[in-house]
Amino acid sequence: PPAARSAAALIGGAATAVSDDHFALLVAAVMQAVGVHTRLSICCDPPLAADVGAGLAAGGGNDQPGDPACHLAAEVRVGKSPQRLNRWIAQHRKAQRALRKSVRGAVDIHFRRDHLGFLWLPLRWRPGAAEQLPGAPGANASFCMMYYDAGSYFVEGAPLDSRGMAIGREKNEKVLCTL
Repeated sequence: PPAARSAAALIGGAATAVSDDHFALLVAAVMQAVGVHTRLSICCDPPLAADVGAGLAAGGGNDQPGDPACHLAAEVRVGKSPQRLNRWIAQHRKAQRALRKSVRGAVDIHFRRDHLGFLWLPLRWRPGAAEQLPGAPGANASFCMMYYDAGSYFVEGAPLDSRGMAIGREKNEKVLCTL
């Protein structure tokens, strides 16, 4: 199947054959398998959120003219402290630098804070980037839906999740990570 070939290409190092959506699916599956709190976010550009939700529910893709451009991202829950997140990523970057990887200067690490205060760090593939690291900024989308590893989901801006539990709005934040 095409998906198996894509995963094999990514694992084998031929990342040019793999989209960022394929990467998100693979990373989410691996993170879930090792017990990490994971979610997949699907974010879409216009048309309106109701139209996107109806298209997704009907099993439609984004292959028709005028359909929304949607992208997946894997996100992992990393605690509640931006300072701890910053130290962890700085340690990772120092280790990469010691291996003579391309690591330069300070970078913004983007994350989302949920209504309970947990930080969700996106793990995105950035084609052509000199340094691959977590926390790449997301697109400004008009519609986002988050799918959790426990099978529940929510639509950003909705008052309730799929289990009927009240949820608050998430906040997009960032921290400057230096070496």
